[in-house]
Amino acid sequence: MLTGFVFALHKAILLTKARYMKKITAIIIACVLMVTLFSTCNKQGNDTSRVAVRLKDAPANFDRVNIDLKGVQLHTEKGQWVDVAMIPTNINILELRDTSMLLGSAHIPVGRIDKARLILGGTNTITIGGVTITISISVADEDNLIIALNEMVTPNGTLVLVLDLDAAQSIFDDGHGHWWLKAHLTCSSHHNEGDDDDHDHHHGGHDD
Repeated sequence: MLTGFVFALHKAILLTKARYMKKITAIIIACVLMVTLFSTCNKQGNDTSRVAVRLKDAPANFDRVNIDLKGVQLHTEKGQWVDVAMIPTNINILELRDTSMLLGSAHIPVGRIDKARLILGGTNTITIGGVTITISISVADEDNLIIALNEMVTPNGTLVLVLDLDAAQSIFDDGHGHWWLKAHLTCSSHHNEGDDDDHDHHHGGHDD
């Protein structure tokens, strides 16, 4: 009888030990899966890079050219428009003839940017001889606010896009007292990787 009791106790201990090992194994597997998932998510989160957007202008024969800039968007090769984080501003772009102004930045997935778009409001004006005149944008000309690009976003550093809105080539009088904005955009770019990289790449025209 004692032998049977000892055998039963031994069996119970073995069963308890087996169940305990199964629990420990399950916990270890769960931990490994969590670490793997965290590492994957962290890696995916790092697959973006900062893109900064600046604005400049070429000389023009106006006293002022005030542009009602509501936003900037960048288009990725995956077909996604990404908003640049910026504060909407009404700016006299003639003040940017010898410099450029930082509009804002966005974190873009690593890959190619193929378009940039300016979003303008309805308060766009020029000043000639002290007289301020409203300039309009037709629906057909809104496409001119999109510029085709071929820029690569890399994992390291910052891609800087400098958009040049040429007022002299963009603003015209239709001969009936109406002034219109048909944006002529170009873009230069460089990468900042600690030290400035001044090797610019130039683009022109707009996306049809």
